[in-house]
Amino acid sequence: MPLAAVLPILSKVQNDAETSRSMIMAKMASLTGGKNIKLNNFFPVIVPEKSYVIKGEPFKARVTIGAYSNEFAKTSSVYINGQKVRLGADGWGDYSQMATGTGPQNLRMQAKVLNPHTNESFEEFDDFTYEVGARSAAVSATKMNLLYVGVENPLDISVAGANSNSVKVKCEGCKLQRKNNQYIATATKPGIARVMVSAEGFPDTPYEFRVKRIPDPIAKLGDGLQKHGGSMGNGEFKIYKGLDAYLKDFEFEAQCSIVGFLLTRHKKNDDPISSRNAGEKYNSQSQRLVEKASSGDHYYFDDIMAKCPGDTRGRKLPSMVFKIK
Repeated sequence: MPLAAVLPILSKVQNDAETSRSMIMAKMASLTGGKNIKLNNFFPVIVPEKSYVIKGEPFKARVTIGAYSNEFAKTSSVYINGQKVRLGADGWGDYSQMATGTGPQNLRMQAKVLNPHTNESFEEFDDFTYEVGARSAAVSATKMNLLYVGVENPLDISVAGANSNSVKVKCEGCKLQRKNNQYIATATKPGIARVMVSAEGFPDTPYEFRVKRIPDPIAKLGDGLQKHGGSMGNGEFKIYKGLDAYLKDFEFEAQCSIVGFLLTRHKKNDDPISSRNAGEKYNSQSQRLVEKASSGDHYYFDDIMAKCPGDTRGRKLPSMVFKIK
């Protein structure tokens, strides 16, 4: 054949030989474990810097493209806090966990991937933190923003949308301590107390409370709440050994005590006889006056002094008069 006709045929034979060589090398590579895995699923991935944002703050996140191959479907595993999450052919899985507490919650994630062709395994760990809050409503009457001296005043303090760990509280005019999920305020004198609250993205904000003394207690003779004066039987009157004080309709746990009083017995047609007592119990002279009680006698309790938590000195209570039946 002429040379011009032979050269194209020779070039074709050379090209066929090169193609055959490439095919043979690829087949040999796959037989020795060198087969490539084709990534056939792509999706966007966004990882926020934090799972809550306050109005006026920027939302920050890292964004990338995730890739997945359905060849990993049977050889890949994802665990969240030790719980296995099943992945579908598209590379996505569903995870659900009931929120049982409030505050920051952490998820410990683990991914395991096994190359089905090389049996090479890969393992990675990561953490994700999110904040759990509680639905709540705050209703307050401005004129009732009140603290009492000498007792524990519970305060519920939270900043909506802020991480609970970033909330800072201090008080001017009272002392604060954390107790369980509440703050306890204790004041030492009447006036105004300012509770300062701040958090991430929430500047120092004052909340004013009026500070008052505990209301005056009521003096009584005996265990009944109505023993404040009036008629009383001779036998019953002699049973009691002194005066008590109680707080009526006061919501806080507080106990007041009698620190002194003047007892006077007035028997008809006789001069009054008085005895001053220090404390809530009768002294020996007062006890003798009580034991002489008879029908028609009058007993006067005057200058009754009481002390309540937070008091630096006694406070005077109304007098009581009992007529012996």
